[in-house]
Amino acid sequence: LCLIHSIGVWVLIRQEMSLPLLLLYAVALGCSNSFIQVAREKLVGQLDQHALQRNIARAGVAQQCAQGLGIALASLTDLLGPASLMAVQAVLCGIAFVAYARLLTLMYIPHSSAPLSVAIEQGLQQVWSRVAVRHIVLIVAFNGLMHMGMFIVLLPLIARDRMHFSSLEFGFLQLSFAAGGAVSHWFLMRKRPVRHPGQSVLFCLLYAGLISFALSVQLTVFGLFSLVFLWGCVAGSSANLSRVVVQTLTPPECRGRAMAVYQLALFGMAPFGALLAGYLIEHGGLSSAFHLIAWSSAALFVMSLFTKDLWRVQSEPLGNSSLLSAEPNEKPRD
Repeated sequence: LCLIHSIGVWVLIRQEMSLPLLLLYAVALGCSNSFIQVAREKLVGQLDQHALQRNIARAGVAQQCAQGLGIALASLTDLLGPASLMAVQAVLCGIAFVAYARLLTLMYIPHSSAPLSVAIEQGLQQVWSRVAVRHIVLIVAFNGLMHMGMFIVLLPLIARDRMHFSSLEFGFLQLSFAAGGAVSHWFLMRKRPVRHPGQSVLFCLLYAGLISFALSVQLTVFGLFSLVFLWGCVAGSSANLSRVVVQTLTPPECRGRAMAVYQLALFGMAPFGALLAGYLIEHGGLSSAFHLIAWSSAALFVMSLFTKDLWRVQSEPLGNSSLLSAEPNEKPRD
């Protein structure tokens, strides 16, 4: 990432940026981030298995706060220039590289010595054999399609076409979403482990649908910022508790591959959601896209009522620790 951003700065300074180079830059960033996301999730899971929710929440608070700062800086692009902001990214990625290298010398990271094809197959089996994990991955894929993918298209269009925001105002709108995510992670970091994380994820799905329905109508500026903030809270809570379920129900040697499947489901479906949002907007307007998000989220929540595997997943407090009770291909005892 440090190298990619540095090359981007060099291209911008030479004023040679073109659409093909911009697309190549975006692809390179996406590929690099796909590795970093999975590595981060595996490292967080190895810190302390008995404080998993808290550690994931801590990482989420750090990420959301830093993301908010980045959004605030990005809103000043017209003043600072894109090359300056990209140089800041290169420097920060260099610092992260040094910190990551130092972290690897302090931790034992279990891994599989199996060949690549066997390792991938084992990871997929670990996800598919555990019903609760399988359901979480399917919900995450739905979130990537209906929430993340559409969100990155719909929010800028609301800001531009309905509210006529400037780039600075749109930056603050994005910042409100990041603030909501940070608040939800902070709340989960401070409280005891959630007793039924699977149920909480499903209710987050329902809440996101209700917020989408509210966003379909004409809103005041205060109403829009409030709903986007609440959307960030719901998204942050869902992401935290989904990771808790996946990381706890998979063995340490397969945790990285399970989180890779998790990330693939989320980010892999997002581009299709963006395309779907564009199609719906072109043929039915913004409201139709939000209505589809709302009704499909409610339908998936209702469908979850017919299978109780994810609902039954619960944490059992053991002092200051928690364990999630669920075995592959076996329903937990009441």
